[in-house]
Amino acid sequence: MIGAAGLGTVTISGSASAKREDYPEVDNPYPEATVADLKQQAAMHPNLNRAAFITTALNDTRELYVATGVQSLAEQPDTIFQLTSSTGFAAYDISWLQDHRIRYWHDGAVYERKVTAANKRFEPVKIREQRLPASQQHSGDH
Repeated sequence: MIGAAGLGTVTISGSASAKREDYPEVDNPYPEATVADLKQQAAMHPNLNRAAFITTALNDTRELYVATGVQSLAEQPDTIFQLTSSTGFAAYDISWLQDHRIRYWHDGAVYERKVTAANKRFEPVKIREQRLPASQQHSGDH
C-alpha cells in the first residue's frame, strides 16, 4: 500500500452542465500502481471491470474511489473517480450491491450510492446513522 504522507495535491476535474455530472476524475500520481498497491480496502464489481477502493494515497484523507478498466485488484486502473469527500471522518466498509449500487460508511452514517458504467454522479442515500463503521466497532460499542 502506498502511504499518504507527503503526496502533494490531487487534481480533480469536472464540468457543470444541465445534464447529470460525472464523478470527478482523479489525476493518479502513481500511474504504475495497481489497485492493490493503492487500496486500504477494496471490492471488485461483480459484473463490470471496475473496483471500489478506499485509500489515503490519493488525498490526505481516507476516501472512496472507483477504478475502471480492471478485472482484478492486481491491475493498473485506466481511470479513477472520487466518490466521497471527507467532512470529518473517513470512508470504511465498502461493498457492491445489485443494480450498480455501492454501500459504505462515511462521516457517521451508512450510505448507498449508484455508480453506473457511465460514471454519472448520483447523490448518496443515507441508510442509517451509525456512530462507527462496523469494521471499527468493538464489543460494547453501540
